[in-house]
Amino acid sequence: MAKVAAYGQHHLGRNIHNAFDHSNQNHELRYKHVALKPPSDESRSGVRQSRSGQTRPYTILDQFWSSRIVLTTMSDSLQSTADSPVRIARSFSSDGLKLPFDILIELAHHMHDPFSKADLYSLMYTCRTLYEACTAVLLSEKICVGHNILRLALFCRFVLKEQSRALHIRNLQIHPYDTHRFSSDIIARVLDALAVVIHRARNLEVLELNVAENTLWWSPRLGSAISSLTKLKEISFNGIGTRVQVALMRMRSPVVSATLVYADEEKLLDATADTAIVEPDVTKPLQNFQQTLTSLHVTCYNGFDWDFSAGSFPHVKKLEIVSGTSYVILISFMLAFPNVSTFVWRDHRAYNGVDDNRIDESRAASLPHARGRWPALDILNATVFSCYHVGLASRVRQWIVGELDAASIAHFHAVIGLLRPFTIQLSATAALFEDDDAALRLFPTSDVQRLTLNVDLDRGEPTKAQHIMQETLPRSLQSMPLTLLVLTYQHNIPWRSDGQGAVKLITSSALEIDSDEEDADEPFSFVPYEDFTAFDPIRDYLDNTAFITNAYALASCIPTLEHIYLSVELRVPGMQRDITVLTSVLRDEQGSVELKVLSEEKEESRSLLHDSEATAGSC
Repeated sequence: MAKVAAYGQHHLGRNIHNAFDHSNQNHELRYKHVALKPPSDESRSGVRQSRSGQTRPYTILDQFWSSRIVLTTMSDSLQSTADSPVRIARSFSSDGLKLPFDILIELAHHMHDPFSKADLYSLMYTCRTLYEACTAVLLSEKICVGHNILRLALFCRFVLKEQSRALHIRNLQIHPYDTHRFSSDIIARVLDALAVVIHRARNLEVLELNVAENTLWWSPRLGSAISSLTKLKEISFNGIGTRVQVALMRMRSPVVSATLVYADEEKLLDATADTAIVEPDVTKPLQNFQQTLTSLHVTCYNGFDWDFSAGSFPHVKKLEIVSGTSYVILISFMLAFPNVSTFVWRDHRAYNGVDDNRIDESRAASLPHARGRWPALDILNATVFSCYHVGLASRVRQWIVGELDAASIAHFHAVIGLLRPFTIQLSATAALFEDDDAALRLFPTSDVQRLTLNVDLDRGEPTKAQHIMQETLPRSLQSMPLTLLVLTYQHNIPWRSDGQGAVKLITSSALEIDSDEEDADEPFSFVPYEDFTAFDPIRDYLDNTAFITNAYALASCIPTLEHIYLSVELRVPGMQRDITVLTSVLRDEQGSVELKVLSEEKEESRSLLHDSEATAGSC
């Protein structure tokens, strides 16, 4: 058995090891290379002789180029494979004394380690049957191909070599690929081979396709292959035009999650520019998924159609919209997706330049239609202006506001009165709290019981930071019956750097534009670190007793407060120093306040930390 393992390790670079490169960070299967010839004597010896006579280690790239792969010849073989009829059959029988193939696959799964494939590679080179069993395990992982057309061709060639291999593919991502170095005929043939792979991948559950419209223009067969899939649960198409929309309209898979990114006209090929969809009806490509779709992410910077035609999607619970500068009629989304519980809206409109009268008119026209819509809305992630101008009036449990500035305070008051959230998360500048009277009017009377607030101390007067933390900010929160406060202060501390790199004299010739001196651009790096000698009143205050005194001030001003989670982010370019404290507020019958500092490791504080992190992480 040791000899068998050694044999497998010796030939590791022959096929699969060169074909697949596993990333430890995201556990993705990346196709690289399948050698077309047996390893040469140089590869067996592990060294290669250069032209100068020196020897160096033999690498995978050497084997790649020694194979003399001609992409045109490969595309011809792929074309012949693509034109052949599809026959789905098991490559190995389980008759006689052989173990059933399914058991061999389970054995390969048992030996598979996501961080190291050495054992699996040793097993797969013991015999042909185990080779196919281990290949099935590798193909069942998340596969990412693309980046260049050569890798895509090699992947298709490997999968199409055995007709049953495509059946093991579950998760396939096609990344953008380069086309400028190859002829149109080669690109079309490779993508036609990809169409055969997708058509044979009958068990495919997750499909992601980038530059989708351009890809379907190169290979019309690919659209038919995508439409033929019947087990897809998650789809993601980037660069959607009319060709992709037609392919999705013909699909009959039970899609649960969909990501649709519509193509901008300038990003399409000249031949496909006329297929860009302006103001799309997002329900058209999804019309066959009405009874299965639960999550939808849609991006379009050209605006959306004002009237969706495909009816209602009653099971969609999570909806995320990314819009551009065009006006968005949210009522069309409310009618098409009536039971949304989580709504995220990345609105890129510049409201600072819009007349307030126009915003008020838009709100007045939208508010009657929005009332009563989205009764199940639970989590809302949208800016103040976005919610205000569309007249959003559904009551929510959690509202992720974004940044609150002086121009949006009046709109913030109007929206929070309709939404009546239980939890809000927002960020603000220290300048909002510098004026005592204005700070008291910052938060209206509401039902908010949990608040996550990030305050940027650098966007304000540094000398007023202590007054803000001890006086102004605690009093501004008195209007809310808070029980949990997650408060984070952010500050960029003074820093300095020492240059690291080779120190050399720059000659006069090196300063000339046409200089041939190779070392003229010697790299020089800087390592930043905190400068403790510089005067910084904010840092000096935060590093002392600021936490305890700030917590006492907050607990005294807010009688309902039970827990306070304070954090300070002292930032230097490339690094950050955090100071955190979690306290529980204890009150006696006379109203006296006592703080109990909780340890993050103890059970009593884990739930509070989980709630605060979940609230902050959902932004």
